[in-house]
Amino acid sequence: IFDTSNVISQLRARPAKKYQGIKQLPAPFNHGTSLVGTLKSFDIRHEMKGEKDDMRALAMMDKRSHEYTPQERADLIRYCRTDVDPYVELTPQTLEYLEKKNYPWGRFLNFGKFTGLCAKMTRQGIPVNYDLWMRVKQRWPQVRQQYLEDNDQLGLLFESGEINKTALTRYLIKNDCRWPAKPTDSGELDTSDNALKEASRIYPELETIRQVRKLYKALESMQRPDSGVQVATDGKARCYFAPYSTLTSRNAPKNSILGAAKALRHFIQPAKGFAIASLDYASQEFLIAGA
Repeated sequence: IFDTSNVISQLRARPAKKYQGIKQLPAPFNHGTSLVGTLKSFDIRHEMKGEKDDMRALAMMDKRSHEYTPQERADLIRYCRTDVDPYVELTPQTLEYLEKKNYPWGRFLNFGKFTGLCAKMTRQGIPVNYDLWMRVKQRWPQVRQQYLEDNDQLGLLFESGEINKTALTRYLIKNDCRWPAKPTDSGELDTSDNALKEASRIYPELETIRQVRKLYKALESMQRPDSGVQVATDGKARCYFAPYSTLTSRNAPKNSILGAAKALRHFIQPAKGFAIASLDYASQEFLIAGA
């Protein structure tokens, strides 16, 4: 372990922020702001073939180092190499582009410091009651149906945990409710989590359904090692923080236990003598802009 405070640069932050949500990006980001997209834009050969998510999931599986098979170890090392080698060509071209645009280099070192901190947070993980986690994981297939019967008191969920749009429509008509979200492109009710969250502000009883669905999906994903919240055998839940991924340059954590159903937080168990606080800033962008 060495000091990374002044050796990491984060070159994706600015284009990712500037072009968030734009489908057709200008040169040199015609193929997106990811590493693979940037390599394509600069016409640099690479060997990544859609395996990034698979390899990332393999690296974060609930295994200790010695539990990986020789083939898995070889695959991870090969993947990491294909993720790093292209920078030999990419870095000079990127620096040339930044110089033409007069972007100050120090800013990207500051971006890199935060990226390094995100990596440290991933390594540290969030302590979880591993024994309880495994008991629930093992019993979930036997109790999933009972969970829905006990908690879906409005009868709006399918056995799969998805919203029954027909039942929801009947419920809205019967109770003279207006669905606040815009219809989908196909003209159906938008039952995404954001749409349910918006509706719950008007009809609080729907928040229960939203949380029931979120928890159901989270517990279902526990059965798949390549998706959802995962807890390693060291009792730590880890996630990819995806720094600078939003329009406001915030993190967009993927599969974080703090971003999943609230009920999953009951699994969090700090070491004896310690406590964990989940803090959020109010009006963060305005305060930063005014500093």
